[in-house]
Parts: sequence; structure tokens; C-alpha cells
Amino acid sequence: MRRRDLGWRLLGLVSYAAGIACALAARPEGSQIGAILVIDGIALAIIGIVLMAKGRKAPLALRIERSPHRHLPGAIHHARIARRRPQ
Repeated sequence: MRRRDLGWRLLGLVSYAAGIACALAARPEGSQIGAILVIDGIALAIIGIVLMAKGRKAPLALRIERSPHRHLPGAIHHARIARRRPQ
């Protein structure tokens, strides 16, 4: 595991801990702000879990998914299959 990947995983651990602490510290009983803080804490914890599991590949996958060329590899693959197959 490289230092860069380890940094992303450490950021995930910190994010997870901050999310859990935020969710536990908020008091949602009768307070809308407390309920919002719990939801935000859970979302932050989920982001942390993803970063801990995937490391630096998680932000890379998001960047690729938002790219306008995300369907290009599939289009090339389908074009190659169409050329091989006799009609």
C-alpha cells in the first residue's frame, strides 16, 4: 500500500470517527437541528467507510463517473465486437 493510498484510508478513518461522534453527540429528541446533525453524521460515516475500503480509488471513480467520456470504453468494446461478428 502506497503512502498516498494510506492517506486516503486515514482520511476515511477520520471521517468515519467524526461522523459517528457527530451522530452520537446530537440530541434529536424534539429538535430538528439535532435530527439533521444525526443524518449528516451518518452520511459522513458512510463516506468514511467507503474511503477506508477503497482508498484513493473512490475519488478517482467519482471523477471518472462525472466525466463526459465515461461511456467511451464500452462504445469501443461494442464496436470491436460488431466488427468481429459476421453479418
